[in-house]
Amino acid sequence: MQLDLSRPSLCRSALSLGAAFGLAATTIAQVPINGVVASRFQGGQTTSPLGGLSVMDLGAPGTATSITGLGTDLTGSSSGLGAEGAASVLVDSSTGNLIVGEHALPGYDTDIHVLTLSGTSVVNDSVYTLGMAPGGGGWVDQMAWLGDDVVFTVRGSAFGSGAMMSHLVGVLRPRLGGPGTPGTITPVPMTALPIGYINALAVDEERGIAYFGMWQNNTLSEVYSVPVPGDGVTPATPALVATLPSGVLNLTIDGDGTILAGCVGAAGKLFRIDITQSPATVTPVSIGVNDMNGITMENVSGDIVFCDSGAARIYRWDQGSGLVPLGLVSGGASGVAVRQTMATYGRSTPGQNHYEWALAPNPGGAPMLGNTIFSMTTTSSPGSAALSAMLVSFGRGSITLVGAEFLTDLNSTVTQIIPSGPSVPFTLAIPNVAGLSGLTLTAQSAHFELGGGVTTSRGLELSLQTPPAPTINPIVPSAPLPNAIVTVTGTNFFFGMQLQVAGVPTPIVSQTSTTLTFVMPTGVLCDSSITLTNPGGGTATASLNGTPTITTMSSSGPAAGGALFYILGNNLDGALVTFGGLPPASILGQTRTSISGYTPPGPVGPAPVVISGATGCTTVGTYTYQ
Repeated sequence: MQLDLSRPSLCRSALSLGAAFGLAATTIAQVPINGVVASRFQGGQTTSPLGGLSVMDLGAPGTATSITGLGTDLTGSSSGLGAEGAASVLVDSSTGNLIVGEHALPGYDTDIHVLTLSGTSVVNDSVYTLGMAPGGGGWVDQMAWLGDDVVFTVRGSAFGSGAMMSHLVGVLRPRLGGPGTPGTITPVPMTALPIGYINALAVDEERGIAYFGMWQNNTLSEVYSVPVPGDGVTPATPALVATLPSGVLNLTIDGDGTILAGCVGAAGKLFRIDITQSPATVTPVSIGVNDMNGITMENVSGDIVFCDSGAARIYRWDQGSGLVPLGLVSGGASGVAVRQTMATYGRSTPGQNHYEWALAPNPGGAPMLGNTIFSMTTTSSPGSAALSAMLVSFGRGSITLVGAEFLTDLNSTVTQIIPSGPSVPFTLAIPNVAGLSGLTLTAQSAHFELGGGVTTSRGLELSLQTPPAPTINPIVPSAPLPNAIVTVTGTNFFFGMQLQVAGVPTPIVSQTSTTLTFVMPTGVLCDSSITLTNPGGGTATASLNGTPTITTMSSSGPAAGGALFYILGNNLDGALVTFGGLPPASILGQTRTSISGYTPPGPVGPAPVVISGATGCTTVGTYTYQ
């Protein structure tokens, strides 16, 4: 089913409600949607860089940019102030705020910071003190979202004072009471744990279950589950989920519901824990990196984003095609987070069936302006409803009607009936309207069940943005024959992208965020180009079917042939070369920019050196036989 967002009444609502609800009021100008934030701490260093936060664009690999305006408790200190830096980080995709957990030395308070940025500079720092750890210091090892709340773990011995006194897991509610109102910290009481310390955390938001990794050593870790937040009084009993043969560093929940554990140790760096099996199965995943010292998931593609602490580099892991290096982080990183384009919030209303959003990988791509095939999919288990509807609005809400909680803003909600079934895709055509950029769209599915009653899914929050311009790497092959499959790699390939070959619109056969393919049309002239245009107008152009060029080459050799020659230039890959009409005696190597080999024999005097591309584009040089 499809709802057209370009309907005039809805667009007018978007433009007016954006200001009314403050949806675009707080932004991070240089941390884009799909931006990656990495935290780092001192780790015993005494020279710069010590700690801090860095940002980079998930779609544009490069060196990370440091966030400025941080206090010494987050940048680290070499002057004995007890500050080690930032141990963990989250991004609030709605507001653009950063939630940062400290690493503090023994005898100093350990805090969580909620940071508001302008550009890449901090303009406000709200501090929540957890307490003081007298033993090995205080660490907020990892944090995870639970709706609008933040679940966090603290490392080492329990705090001897403060809000987290004698507790290892807590919940921060940074939005309680609205903007400008202090949040609260609530500890999660638990029964005794084995010797070791909590070093990793992931949260099943819908079911309110936290999974945490207990570090024993480099060859043994355990993963436990515990309900959160609980009533804050009755101790919860952690249940053992799985045992790992390595030291666990970080956890995240994959799109298929399994847990991915980043580790350190010779037995493996990444493990997949299938909690749908009883007992849970643990499978090593080969990924070819050092210690995975930070791990999270990008909600649209289903890609895993993590830090290789040994290489001090952030990577994106496409589970189908492998690793994509993103950027270097000065001094290494301890945690990573992504500002998501799609994120869930709130809780579903229970009923006969359970309704959930299937986010990653999303076949319709990200909710970018001009993406007319953007889709949202709800799943139903174990059965289907009698009647279902999709609610779309420009704001959050919370109102209970007919026993169900509705999480969209009902004053601006547009409702459309959708089919009932185990999996229902819903297409939302996002127009290329500049006034929509920066607004937040919300959605929720409502279901009328066969046995009576109404149930709802969680809310889904969509950040509407203008896509950045794409970039193009070398095209393979650079001089394709007609009807050949051509592969283009680059960055920022958004769904709804248009392709032109030699100025003629050409269908895209397949596409991901970094790769697309098309069939080479007939009649493409030498030195043509391809142009990629994202929804919103950002373009990139690259040459195609370029004529071979010569910048320098061997000038002479014996008439008997057999002399080593070289040709340097461009568009030489796949080209044929002849000396006076004869092919070389042999080719040693050939790339896009060079050809080398041994000459054939030839009569004394000048001989034309003809270089012909695969499609007949030709250039000529001269070689003199002596």
